[in-house]
Amino acid sequence: MVNVSQCIENGDAVLKESLEEIGSILDENGRLMPRTRNNVDILAKVRLNLDSWCNTAVKMIEQLSTDDYESSVEYRNELNSVLLMALDSCNPDITKIPVNYYVQITRSVSGLIGILKGISEYNKVMNIVGPSVFVVHGHDDQLRKEVCEYLTYLDKTPIVLSEKVNKGRFILEKFIDESSKCGFAVILMTADDIGREKDSEKSDMRARQNVIFEYGYFIAKLGKENICVIKDEEVDFLSDVKGIAYSNSNDWKTDLKREIDDWSSRLIE
Repeated sequence: MVNVSQCIENGDAVLKESLEEIGSILDENGRLMPRTRNNVDILAKVRLNLDSWCNTAVKMIEQLSTDDYESSVEYRNELNSVLLMALDSCNPDITKIPVNYYVQITRSVSGLIGILKGISEYNKVMNIVGPSVFVVHGHDDQLRKEVCEYLTYLDKTPIVLSEKVNKGRFILEKFIDESSKCGFAVILMTADDIGREKDSEKSDMRARQNVIFEYGYFIAKLGKENICVIKDEEVDFLSDVKGIAYSNSNDWKTDLKREIDDWSSRLIE
């Protein structure tokens, strides 16, 4: 499990320590004190600590949010440049660290911390911190039962709408409430309905309408990377999502475990 909170805490600590270390070798005018090997050692240590944390943060962001990855790389590159500039400042011909040095380090590290905080808050709002998995199903009760048992075996909690207490709620209200507790969904597209175009004599096997509706809901809510579709081979797939990989209802356990393991690796604390 990815501990974003710990990474944020480490970033704050590394930033504070690094700025204190740099301050220890400057006079009140921001100039390096009399040149000693100590200056180089301190700046090298600062670079090592900041670079190590920065790389960890960028890898974490890449794993959790591809949308923020490019920005995180820019912050890392900016930080690397300013750290190299710091070591150049130990050159005998340079007597003062540039005035933007503190600002640039703070900007780069704070930028990465800000991205991590945003990811953390987003995932908490989206409830992607729990082990619950919503199971969308049609009329194949045997497949639904097997999937739920397997999810339990994987230490996940299957949520089946029909098994939850109504509490006087409308069906849609109940669905939204119960699905908000889940960070992953399994969609069982079984051959329950028959459909065709009005001008065609050819009929196709289709999933139940509620299954199609709930599948679309979870694509919007969780993202397609947090959904596993298990489909009867003969079921006609939706034209809007043709090409998306799915698991065959006759052989789905390996695929489901792989998807659940990937999801679990992206859960945050």
